[in-house]
Amino acid sequence: MSDPKHEVIEHSRNIHQVLLEADHPETWEHWVLLASDRHHDNPKADWDLERKHLDQVVARGASWIDVGDLFDAMGGKWDPRHSKGEVREEYAMAPDYLDAIVRDAAKFYAPYSKHLVAIGRGNHEQSILKRHEVDLIERLAAHMSQISGHRVCSGGYGGFVRFSVKFHATEVSAFTLRYFHGSGGGGMMSHGTLATRRMASWTDADVIVCGHTHDQWALRLQRETLEASKGRFHVRLRDQWHIRTPTYKQEWNDGYAGWHIETGKPPKPTGATWMRLSLVRVEAPERIESTKGNGKRARWRVAAQFMEAM
Repeated sequence: MSDPKHEVIEHSRNIHQVLLEADHPETWEHWVLLASDRHHDNPKADWDLERKHLDQVVARGASWIDVGDLFDAMGGKWDPRHSKGEVREEYAMAPDYLDAIVRDAAKFYAPYSKHLVAIGRGNHEQSILKRHEVDLIERLAAHMSQISGHRVCSGGYGGFVRFSVKFHATEVSAFTLRYFHGSGGGGMMSHGTLATRRMASWTDADVIVCGHTHDQWALRLQRETLEASKGRFHVRLRDQWHIRTPTYKQEWNDGYAGWHIETGKPPKPTGATWMRLSLVRVEAPERIESTKGNGKRARWRVAAQFMEAM
């Protein structure tokens, strides 16, 4: 087991910075588990798979980000979507249903608090907030903080995470992640990939992470920019990754019946996505921050690779 190799700074309610240090840029790496749509309190949520991936986070000294719908929260008697088969046995008779799902989730996730960057909000949490004026994510963060003794940060439905990697004592290369839980149904044929062009038109980030549709894919686009160095102009092409994270809720089972099957939806992947950050050498200056403002040009930039969490 490894201690977390990062420090999280909360700049605002939905902007967080992750400070990292690279003693040896050539071999440095940092892993981040990107997840969403856990629907943790639903009986179809795969707790074993969740725990397996979070244990991997600890073993790697990695960090993790959740971008919404950690809760299902549809089991209250007042919820029009309520179904007896969609409520875990321990919550079926709970007089304080919302408090019960928060308490149990806090116990489950608290051992991984030190590695957490932020927990975002999804449409399931926002529905409870709008209908009942109860903020499940704020309550969860408070409970996790109390149990673990480590402050847990909450995020928004959308927000930013800035990874700042320090190397050579004074130079820092940055990598910006934009998260947005998601909207719409995703698209039976496109799986939501058409939304990448829309988001790319208004978001300047190195990677955009969404959930919501329970799909999983990684799509690499490029953006053209104009940079100036020593009085000379250069056209540069930058990668922009679009990541869709799946779910930990297996709704298909044997395809017999249920809302998912009866509405004609296909089987969906379960799990999460790993993001591996590393430093790659560059000839021209890239996204650079300087701790001393001495104008030095960094020879390295942060790059990302993405893969399925197994």
